[in-house]
Amino acid sequence: MMENITGRQRLLAALNHQEADRFPIDLGGTPCTSITLEAYDNLRQVLGLESKPYAFEDLGGGAAFAAVKPHPDIYTLIKCDVEMVGLKDPDSWHLEIEYGEDYDTYDDEWGCKLYHPKGGHYFDYRGPAIQSATLDDLEKWTSRPNPLDPGRWRGYRAACQAVRDSGRALASWAHVGGGLFEQP
Repeated sequence: MMENITGRQRLLAALNHQEADRFPIDLGGTPCTSITLEAYDNLRQVLGLESKPYAFEDLGGGAAFAAVKPHPDIYTLIKCDVEMVGLKDPDSWHLEIEYGEDYDTYDDEWGCKLYHPKGGHYFDYRGPAIQSATLDDLEKWTSRPNPLDPGRWRGYRAACQAVRDSGRALASWAHVGGGLFEQP
């Protein structure tokens, strides 16, 4: 059995079907293994940590999921082996939430309308980027996100190096929306 290993080594051992000192722990390595805003605040309270809640505005393009990247004290306390580093929001798009009586809404960088019901956990897609599905409409559509926008990559290398230096496994993902054909 492997002992005194880093989170990265532990995860690699598990992926290679090798026994490690314990099973790997992941909280927030991907949006699927993350935690929502409200649940995160509740977790901090249960663990006796001061509240450090996020607002939807703090999540940028990830606001749709309301998936929080845990603060460093959580990673340390639960001995998390994986840490996510995502791309930032592009310089060409900024999250602008319109707060309403029943729903908060915003348009993502693809031009899709998202709705967050008051008391809900995340935003739901309710409007397509292209209202009609003709080839002519697709050719006229100009709000395609630019994956090379400099804002996306600002600080990315340093953030990845910090995770590597911590000994945790690096999980990286690019949130450029789900793509035109993956969203409603």
